[in-house]
Amino acid sequence: MYYYIAVVVVCIIIYVLFQWSQSGKGIVSVLVLGDMGHSPRMQNHVACLVSMGLKVQFIGYLESDLPEQINTSKLVKTVPLMPLPNSINALPRTTRYFAKFAFQTFQLTFVLLYRVHKSRCLLLQSPPAIPTLLVACLTGLIRGWEVCVDWHNYGYTLMGLQLGDTHGIVKLARLYERAFARLINNNFCVTQAMRDDLLLFWGVQAITLYDKPNPQRFKGKIPPKIAHQLFTTLADKYDIFGSKNRTGTKFTMVENGICKYKDDRPLLLISSTSWTEDEDFGILLEALKLYEIAKMNRSDLPNVVCAITGKGPLRQHYESEISKLKFSSVEIVTLWLEVGDYPKLLATADLGVSLHTSSSGLDLPMKIVDMFGSDLPVLARKFRCIGELVQDSKNGFVFTTSNELCDKLIKLGNGFPKDCKLLSNLQRQIQTDRTTETWQKVWDREARPYFKRKSKPIGLYITRLVIILIGISAGIGLIRLMGLSYLFNALSADI
Repeated sequence: MYYYIAVVVVCIIIYVLFQWSQSGKGIVSVLVLGDMGHSPRMQNHVACLVSMGLKVQFIGYLESDLPEQINTSKLVKTVPLMPLPNSINALPRTTRYFAKFAFQTFQLTFVLLYRVHKSRCLLLQSPPAIPTLLVACLTGLIRGWEVCVDWHNYGYTLMGLQLGDTHGIVKLARLYERAFARLINNNFCVTQAMRDDLLLFWGVQAITLYDKPNPQRFKGKIPPKIAHQLFTTLADKYDIFGSKNRTGTKFTMVENGICKYKDDRPLLLISSTSWTEDEDFGILLEALKLYEIAKMNRSDLPNVVCAITGKGPLRQHYESEISKLKFSSVEIVTLWLEVGDYPKLLATADLGVSLHTSSSGLDLPMKIVDMFGSDLPVLARKFRCIGELVQDSKNGFVFTTSNELCDKLIKLGNGFPKDCKLLSNLQRQIQTDRTTETWQKVWDREARPYFKRKSKPIGLYITRLVIILIGISAGIGLIRLMGLSYLFNALSADI
């Protein structure tokens, strides 16, 4: 028995020493336990790392297409993860959590130990924090790479939306997240509020890295010709975009061979969502009811087409609520777009709306950033740190109630599309900001120094040296114990 234990320990020590002997220089692994195609912030990280000449191993679920910039790069290797089996999704909620944890822990451990090359750093997105933080720290210890976390939110607060903040699993998740956060080598976060919160309550220092639109995907407004092509394509699937005129759509027309926007087109209001508990679309639906009433008595207000993109658990619930509404001036459509069509639809819209409130109150919705990349003013629901992104009368307005949302919609829609000065002024301001402060500039200033530095903290080397010595000592001790055991057995046999 001792012999087998000793052999296993020695083999582990040899494997760890071999991994630490590999440099991993010039390689960074990027992990997102979600759809890589719908993880724009992590895609932006990958693009910036490639711009430094680093090789990137991009790990995650491949449920939708990646941007061409990443797909065609010779420096990027995608490592797809196996989706969660349907049998696990069918389990009761509490049982499902533990089964999901076990499956993902095993898969991530296998992938990070055997399917990817040694890298100097593992950059991962959190949430989800379970089991990514655990596996990242474990594999970092074994393979000798640094772990860097980009905090988008707190995972336990998202869990609390479903189970309640006082649930035992939520409390355990918070302790888990806090404990492993303190073991991370480097941290980024999305807001100043989150940076302050990490330092105050968890003792974790982080660098604020504000989201910016990807200039490869979001380039401001698009020409009427491209908009016409998009609406024509969408009209084949969604009648709401079509027109009785075969040469035009509800928003565009062709006159003398030239595409242009219609002078009497409706205002295109767009919202993007994952249909989760932290977005109350009842507020938007109630606001549109109020707008319908206001429109009856005012000729200077346009009709509204509200397009809601995305998919998620509450989509069917809200689609059922929408089907019960009877409007004459407002139309609502829910749709799911291809990766390439989403930026185009944003670039043709007139006004964006965000109902995201954040489970922690510390993160900012990426959808608003994307909208700003399309020169799209945004009406955003108010919460703790939304002021770090949306500022009244500069790039949009914030609201709390459906009445406030309706008032802002009336204010911006007044005189649309010919005489809406406030909406036009907001668009111009957003365009100026978009071209002044880009993601690449922010990333180069805040994140590039970390990935560029060559030396590691001496404390990290000392810690690893201690662990090696402990492991070697344990192996030697077991081997000696094994030898003494054999000697004792031999002496007993002779007697």
